[in-house]
Amino acid sequence: MEISERLADALDFRNEVTITTYRKGKYEKFTGIIQSANPETKMITFSVGNFEHHKISANIIVGVE
Repeated sequence: MEISERLADALDFRNEVTITTYRKGKYEKFTGIIQSANPETKMITFSVGNFEHHKISANIIVGVE
């Protein structure tokens, strides 16, 4: 629940956040701004820098700072 609230705040206020994901036995961190979130597919579009974009499944997010 706390992760969902932090993601919603970051999307609403366009704050830079660091998202930690866990997949295939590895942790990865992405720092940037959430551009959009699709509640139906549970996918978050995340921009890192000016030209780099990632789509991240909400199911693999384990932390938001």
